[in-house]
Amino acid sequence: MPRRVYGGACCLMKMKAHLVHVCCLAFSLRSPYILKLYDVIESSQHIFIVMERVKGGELFDYILQKGRLPRQEALRLMAQIIQGKNIIVLTN
Repeated sequence: MPRRVYGGACCLMKMKAHLVHVCCLAFSLRSPYILKLYDVIESSQHIFIVMERVKGGELFDYILQKGRLPRQEALRLMAQIIQGKNIIVLTN
């Protein structure tokens, strides 16, 4: 008999376990290039994630608003993204 890959209690338990793992990892990360995770609150139907408020909004929205970024600004942003990714990879 085929087993459901998505949906059902088994999948929800795996998703919750993964979320707990990611939250534990995020609590331990400290870098100016990674959003800080302050708290995770669970109710019977929802999970609330309390994170650092970032001035300036989403990077995606910033790039859309600016259109084409100057080379130096694009390089600076890419360097910050790569540094944040490296911290996550080395921590995990």
